[in-house]
Amino acid sequence: MPLFINARERDGQWIAAVGSSRHPRRGNDAVTYNKSAYYGDLSGLPIKDGKIHGRITLHMTPDPWVPRDGKSFTVILDVHAELAGAANLTGEYKLVAAGNQEETAKFGASGRITGAIKESPPQEHPEPVTFHCKMQGALVGADPRFSERCMILRLGLEKGRLISAIHGRLSRIYTPYDETAFAPGESTATATRDRFTAHVVVPTQTLDAEPCQYIYDIDGCVMDALVAGTYTLTVKQGGKPDVLVRSSFDGAAKPGIVQKEIPGDQLWHTQVVGYQPVAQAEHPRLLFRKSDLPALREKARTPEGRAILKRLRTTLDGADGEAMTPHFSTATATYVDKNEQLPIGTYTMSHAAGYGLLYQLTGDKKYAEFGRQCFEKALAGVRNRDSRYSFRKPGGALRAGPALGWYAVGYDLCYDGWDPATREKLGRAIAEYDEGQERGDMRALVTLEGLTLGTMPTDSNHFGLQIGGASLALLAVRGEAFVDPSRIERLLKIAEHGMIRNVLAGPRCLWPERVGPHGPQRRRLLRHRPGCRDRAGQGRHEVVLQPLSARCRCATWRAL
Repeated sequence: MPLFINARERDGQWIAAVGSSRHPRRGNDAVTYNKSAYYGDLSGLPIKDGKIHGRITLHMTPDPWVPRDGKSFTVILDVHAELAGAANLTGEYKLVAAGNQEETAKFGASGRITGAIKESPPQEHPEPVTFHCKMQGALVGADPRFSERCMILRLGLEKGRLISAIHGRLSRIYTPYDETAFAPGESTATATRDRFTAHVVVPTQTLDAEPCQYIYDIDGCVMDALVAGTYTLTVKQGGKPDVLVRSSFDGAAKPGIVQKEIPGDQLWHTQVVGYQPVAQAEHPRLLFRKSDLPALREKARTPEGRAILKRLRTTLDGADGEAMTPHFSTATATYVDKNEQLPIGTYTMSHAAGYGLLYQLTGDKKYAEFGRQCFEKALAGVRNRDSRYSFRKPGGALRAGPALGWYAVGYDLCYDGWDPATREKLGRAIAEYDEGQERGDMRALVTLEGLTLGTMPTDSNHFGLQIGGASLALLAVRGEAFVDPSRIERLLKIAEHGMIRNVLAGPRCLWPERVGPHGPQRRRLLRHRPGCRDRAGQGRHEVVLQPLSARCRCATWRAL
C-alpha cells in the first residue's frame, strides 16, 4: 500500500510536509499502517529545475496500536523524481534506513513515486484557534508493557497568546478522557500559517500516580488544518532523575477556544470516628472484620439468615454445602460453554469465598479446607461455570478483574483456617498475578498492575471491574511478609487515583440525562430488529433522546 506525503513549497523552498498511510481504493479514512500523521523533514531534498534529488526523513508517529512498542521512529528515503508534464511527478525511491528494525519489513526497499502538483493558496489560522495535539508515547511510569501512553494537549491561542491549556489521555479506542485544565503559567505557544511551536509545562502525575511536571518543547509544521511534528519531553519528579522522551505528534488546528474550569482541591474521604487500622496479619478485612462476627452470627440465626445460608450451601455443592463441590465445567478455553448443561453447585470463581464465609460463621476449618481446594483448582486452570471467567487465561482483562477480586475475598475469609505455607502459596498467586497479554490484543495487560491501571478509558464498563478486582487483591495481601510493600503501596495509590477518575469521568458518559421539552431525557442507542424497514431502515443505528418513561419509537425497535 502507498505511503502518501503531502508537501508544500514556496519560492522553491519546502515549507511543510505531512505523511500518512491510506488504502488507495477505500478513501482517505481507510488507513493501512496506522491512523497517525507523520512529520516530514525535506531539508535534504532540494528543488532544482523541476527535479527533486535527495533524502526525506519521516518521523513515524505511533498510534495506540502500531508500532507495537508505541515509540516513534524515523524512516529515511532516497528520492529521485521530476516533473512529467505540467502537474505530475514521477520517479523512484529507495529505503535507506528505518529506526525500528521490527517495522523495517513493512516498508518496501524501493519502488515508484507518483504524484500530482497543484496550487494551494496559503491559509491563515482561525482566530481564535485551539491546537489539538496527540503526544504519542509521552506518559511515563508503570509496567513497560503498558501501552496507553498518549497525552492529549489542547492549547488555545487568541491574538497570538496562549490563554487556555488542557491535558488528558487518549485510550486505545481513540477516546479522549481524564481531560483537566491547567494554568498556562510559563507555557508559551506560537503559530504561523506554516509552523507551530510551543513550550508547555503540565503539572500532573505519572502513570504511577506520582506528582510530576511534563515539560514539552514542541516543533511542528502546519498543513492547512493538520499539524505534525516532533517534541522533546522532560519529566521532572521531585527527588528522582529526570526522564527524557523524544517522540513525534500529530493533531489539528480548529476554530474557537476549548476551555475547562481548572479543578480545585477536592476532599474524597473523611476519617471514620473510632476507626482502627487493619493490623498486618488481621483477617478477615475486606467485607467485614473479626469484631463484626458476633453480630453476623446472630443474624445468621434469624429466619432470613437461615434462608440465605441454606441457599449458599445449595449453590456450593448442589446439596448442603458439607462437601467440596464435585461439579466442574469441562471448558478449557473461554466462550465455549454455551450449550453445556451444568447443575447447581458447579464450581465458580466465588466458591472459595462461599466456603470461607461458612468458615467464618461456624469456625469449622473443614470449610477453609474446601476453600483451599477451590483455590488449587483455580491455579490448575479449572474454569468458572461461565467460561469467560477464570483465574488462569480469563477472557480478557474485563473478566480477569472480577475473578481476581473474588479469589482475593476467598483468601481473606479462609486465611485463619490455613497453615502459613498455604497462605504464602495462594497469597503469592494473587500478589504476583500475571497472565501476560490478552489474546488478540497484544497490548492489553492481564496482570495485577495492568488491572490496577485499567486497560480501558474511565467511561468504559470495563474500567471499574478491573481496578475494583485489583484493589481487593492488593488489600488482601497488604502487609504480608512475602510481598514487596513498596510495590503494593504504589499500586494501591494508583488504584485510589483510578477510583477518583472513575467518579469524575465515568458516569458522565453513561446514558447522560438532561431536561428536554418533555421532561428528563436520556440518550438511547436504538437498532431495528431484522426485517423492519421503518424510519432509518434495517440495521441502521441511531442515537436519540427519549423521555425516561417512554418506550421505543416504533414496536420493532429495541434499546441496546
